Amino acid sequence: MIDKKIETKFLANFSKIVKKEFFNFTPFEVERIGFSLQKKLKNGEDNYISLVKVAILDEKDGKNRSKLYVGATYGEWTGSSVVLRTGDIKLKEPLDLESRDEYSYDKNADVLYCKNKVISGEKLVKDFYERHTKSTRTFKGIYLRRKIWFWRVVVKSFFEFNAKILEIILYLISGTKYSYDPFMEAFEEEINDYSARDNELEPTVKEATKIDFLGYKTSRWSIVAYSATHFMVYIIFYCLSYFPKIIATTFRNNFLTLLYVVVSLAIFEMFLPSIFKLLIKRFSTNAVNSGYKNISVK
Repeated sequence: MIDKKIETKFLANFSKIVKKEFFNFTPFEVERIGFSLQKKLKNGEDNYISLVKVAILDEKDGKNRSKLYVGATYGEWTGSSVVLRTGDIKLKEPLDLESRDEYSYDKNADVLYCKNKVISGEKLVKDFYERHTKSTRTFKGIYLRRKIWFWRVVVKSFFEFNAKILEIILYLISGTKYSYDPFMEAFEEEINDYSARDNELEPTVKEATKIDFLGYKTSRWSIVAYSATHFMVYIIFYCLSYFPKIIATTFRNNFLTLLYVVVSLAIFEMFLPSIFKLLIKRFSTNAVNSGYKNISVK
């Protein structure tokens, strides 16, 4: 059970802000002291609002001074909740922000702090909302929008491009269609639905048909790509008049030639695809992480 006296004192600190600019002040009904309130962005989209939440994180730890959770989310209002935005967020839309260690509340003294500086409830909410909507400001938000554009557009596109190129190369050398969607993994803590997450994280794989080549099971794609690669290397060596003695010796001997083909083909088919799949996972994950990178706002 929450302490009603602490709850009453805590909520009273924010009574002024409700009367001025925000609306729909709603105390939490769960096992945590806090509240939410709303504000519509000036010149914002219809049915879109900012939802600000403030709550005491460690109300039962026995300490006088407890950390506060402060969060602000912008999204479509359904009448009972705000729908989280998906896909690419527009540069001039408010940023979804949260803080867990910047603000605190002294329960005995009934005083709010921003770090070690005393702050009123009105100023706490207004300052956090200003940071939440800073990216919408024409001049004041220029640097922030550039920062968002760099991380969520440039860096994200770089990783997506590399992942796509590797998928194409993997298909060309092995005939395997492979893609990886790490979206749900990036939100593992928020969704807390491991079964659904595991299903989402299964890579899309379509293996090529296997054939028998010199007693070795391999795909047609691998044979074609393997042969084409060696042909291109031969053309380059021929144009440069470069014929290493060890290569010439190897291909004059049928046993060494067969041994080279089997071993190099196994490496070409087994190790290269594994490396490419690992890199595709890394690039895809980095792309999602860049697209949802936490941007600090001061």
